Amino acid sequence: MEGLISSSVDDLSNDNCILKVIVNDSGKKLCVELPDAKRSLEFPVNSNFVLNFDMNNVLVFWTHRGIEYFIYPLRSDDAEFRETYDYFSSIIPCEEIFDQKKEDEEEEEEKEEEEVELTLSDIPALQAKPKNLAQKSLEKNEAAAEKLDFESKLKNLVNPSLKKKTPTVKSEQATLKNNENVDDLLFDVNKKMTALSLKSEATFENVQISVYDTVREKEFVQAKNGSVAFHFSKQSDTWLQLLNKKHESLANTDCNTDIDPEFDIFSLTFKFKYFLEEKVKITYIVTFHNLLQYTKFKAAYLGYQEANRTGNSPAQVSRNFGSFFNRSQEEHSDDSESEYEEASDEADQTSAIIDSFYRPGSTTRSLTVGLNSNRSYVVHDNNISVIKEDVINDELEYISTFKNVSYHDSKPFVPSNPMMYLQDQALIFQNENAPTNLYKMDLNKGVVVEEWSMGDNPVVNYSPAKKFDQLNLEQTFMGISKKSVFKVDPRISSKSKIVQDSNFEYKTNPNFSSIATSQSGLVSLGSKNGSVRLFDKLGGRAKTLINGFGDTIKHVVVSNDGRWLLATCSQNIILYDLLIAEGKPNAGVTGFRKSNSDPNFYFLTVPESFEEEQEDVSTKTPVEFSKAYFNTGIEVKETTIVSSYGFYVLSWKLSNILKGHLEPVVLKKFADNKVRENNFIFGSNDKVVIALNKGVTLASRK
Repeated sequence: MEGLISSSVDDLSNDNCILKVIVNDSGKKLCVELPDAKRSLEFPVNSNFVLNFDMNNVLVFWTHRGIEYFIYPLRSDDAEFRETYDYFSSIIPCEEIFDQKKEDEEEEEEKEEEEVELTLSDIPALQAKPKNLAQKSLEKNEAAAEKLDFESKLKNLVNPSLKKKTPTVKSEQATLKNNENVDDLLFDVNKKMTALSLKSEATFENVQISVYDTVREKEFVQAKNGSVAFHFSKQSDTWLQLLNKKHESLANTDCNTDIDPEFDIFSLTFKFKYFLEEKVKITYIVTFHNLLQYTKFKAAYLGYQEANRTGNSPAQVSRNFGSFFNRSQEEHSDDSESEYEEASDEADQTSAIIDSFYRPGSTTRSLTVGLNSNRSYVVHDNNISVIKEDVINDELEYISTFKNVSYHDSKPFVPSNPMMYLQDQALIFQNENAPTNLYKMDLNKGVVVEEWSMGDNPVVNYSPAKKFDQLNLEQTFMGISKKSVFKVDPRISSKSKIVQDSNFEYKTNPNFSSIATSQSGLVSLGSKNGSVRLFDKLGGRAKTLINGFGDTIKHVVVSNDGRWLLATCSQNIILYDLLIAEGKPNAGVTGFRKSNSDPNFYFLTVPESFEEEQEDVSTKTPVEFSKAYFNTGIEVKETTIVSSYGFYVLSWKLSNILKGHLEPVVLKKFADNKVRENNFIFGSNDKVVIALNKGVTLASRK
């Protein structure tokens, strides 16, 4: 069967596909061929697998590992669809879903009461506690059994399209029929929660409670003046409860379950996953009134988690975390100006400058900080020196130098654009005299072991296919020339290591200059004319084209989640907020998914005094920014930006930028040694490795 496929996690979006069944010695598999991407997806047909045919909407869908997949047949004739069902059902388990519309129409005719519209955000209010958790209480308390009865009644009121898990991508808003007094029913359900014997230990009032609908990509407010409370049970379990203005329960969840908590200090929000059914989950968003309230809530949440782990009583938790609350109030006052750091603040500590490995007259060319180790690599002329962080003494230690870098017996060259590779066991770089080749150095041996040709493509830049691929043994990566973007696979037997079906060339010349990816593989390309293109995957048209300001983008970096993009130009740094603003179409998603050609942006510059002080009088060459970086790490939230300008190491706090404070903080100034490049230690936001014109040092802030 031919059709268009999509999934509930946006990995697939209306891609052409062919659906078929494969039967071999290992069993039966449902196979989805994607001709455009030249790949296929396979789903084992086990005892739990069911292929659903929606006869009304002419739609096929199934669930695999909690993800829903939907296929819309290209030929939607009812007779053909029936034949398709007959064919598949003769081979694998299939289920028909039909006459649902007719049943709904008959039900509407029978009901005389007014229909009440509910969005998806209202549905969690009908769920008091996940059934599997409530089942445990059932053994101890008859009231819990009553609660389950109420849950069942409520579920019967929900649109059957949700109950049967038909795709929500095409469904209208879920509806609730007024065949019972809903308010009374909800009140009774919440009243039964007292059977759990939970004791409230902390309550935070005047918070906004919302639900994010991933289908419509919108946030729906449930309570503008709600409350969020912690409850501590006799079994030392912590429960989180959301309440509306009338103190009626909206949701209850055990904090020991997998709720994927996420704190965001910039938006003052706490997000967590809430399970409607066994495999149906949504995201709740709690927005706090101010920074102090947010900080206290986070401290309480961490405190109760600690109580669960240690078995301490709530009273002990309160004593242990009382001092934290007091510190939080002092450090995070409601006055927004207190969050702003004055530009005179310097690093609390700077280690001694290491420069013994430099030859007379040699200078630093680049700095590369490792991801999988605590080592950094400094290129100076045709040498690469290895520097190690001494974690105990907060300083750097010189390890060794790979001298006269060359491949086999060729002439030594200066490595350029180095990139960590294969769990920091290797380094990829270029030779400026051979622009169509890339080189791989084995860092365990300090020797260039491979030379890879890119055919006739002079390589401009390259990047891991996903931001942290260097942490694993992924061998493929992405590269760009001036007018093309391509995938590189060194294992290809042909001379050119470019994957031919993943080589995309523009008819015009966009003059690409830089490339970066997010943790999930979203792709951004910077150009010499200052424009930025955003892709949700390699190939195809850009989802977003952001016209530039005429300055060449030397370097781009993307935040882990794809919301922020940092573009470094010679005389300024541009921070783009790629999230589509409220009030616009597709609000709440980034420009990697939907077009956002006019995003919010912030120009980061330096005072004119910096420029005048450092201009090279002999050559009249203005000083330029070095590559700007976010602090980064696995599941790390970006909070700080670092770069350098002449003698200055500069940093910006993202929270300050969002409040309009665009001036940098001077992390360190060097009297007569210009800064070439600097970057955070991986996983840290307070330790920065600094490569000077001659020498390297570590700056740290406590």
